[in-house]
Amino acid sequence: MRSIYQALLVTLFVTTASGLQTPRLKFEVASIKRCDTAPGAGGARGGAGGGGNTAVQTDRVRMECITVKEVIQWAYYRYPEGKPLTVNISQKLLNQPIEGSPDWLGSDRYTIEVKAESPQTREMIRGPMMQALLGDRFKLRIRRETRDIPVYALVIAKGGPKLQPAKEKCISPDQFRPNPNGFSPDDPFPCGAYTLKNGGVETYGSDLQGLARQFSVHLDRDVVDRTGLTGVFDIHLDLAPGDILMGFPPDPNTPANPLAGIKNALPKLGLALESAKAQETYLVIDHVERPAEN
Repeated sequence: MRSIYQALLVTLFVTTASGLQTPRLKFEVASIKRCDTAPGAGGARGGAGGGGNTAVQTDRVRMECITVKEVIQWAYYRYPEGKPLTVNISQKLLNQPIEGSPDWLGSDRYTIEVKAESPQTREMIRGPMMQALLGDRFKLRIRRETRDIPVYALVIAKGGPKLQPAKEKCISPDQFRPNPNGFSPDDPFPCGAYTLKNGGVETYGSDLQGLARQFSVHLDRDVVDRTGLTGVFDIHLDLAPGDILMGFPPDPNTPANPLAGIKNALPKLGLALESAKAQETYLVIDHVERPAEN
């Protein structure tokens, strides 16, 4: 899905509030226009709701009716260094409020069209190059703060791990293409994805960082992998779908308690969850302005 391109624009350097220098790559052309109607806002200018279509090509991107907050989250949380998204990135961190944000940052919407001088990766366009645009056109000054937060640590239980090395055939998520005719049991299954099988939930070719990230979906804290185990595994979890997967309603006959469910399912894998602390980096905005439109 992703391709790697060699060409880079002229590299500048910007000093962050922490004193570090990071490369900035600029777009050749950039257009920013206020979006009069937000998607799903019923005609209200700059209302709530998700952004419109985003089209990313190798040398350009068009984002329709997107908030500046969303642009910042993509640029500074998802692809800050222009690299592919890591599996252990905190989903709660991605969706948290950004400190110092004025109200309009999450309500005003803009259609942003940019073009690079030469082909770039998707991650470079939506990361460092968008950081440069935010600095130039929105006068954004932003810094990072590191804090200790409560988490759940995925650890090896007494008696050692009982994980099965991956044997089932699966395909890399980068190579997976949905079947236009609908899912067939003969279709290759994406590694690290989840399916309902054998009375529970199963995943094939999954590492433990991905498992920890999936556990974070319904819990009040993020889960971090501290097992020290590498490699990929085929994993069966005796869990109700709603305890680990999005989009499944809770079982009306069983009170929802994902934490208890996950803790009860882990001993069969020789694993456990325990309360712990972890360092997390937060974004703090010192200054930002509405852009001049063009």
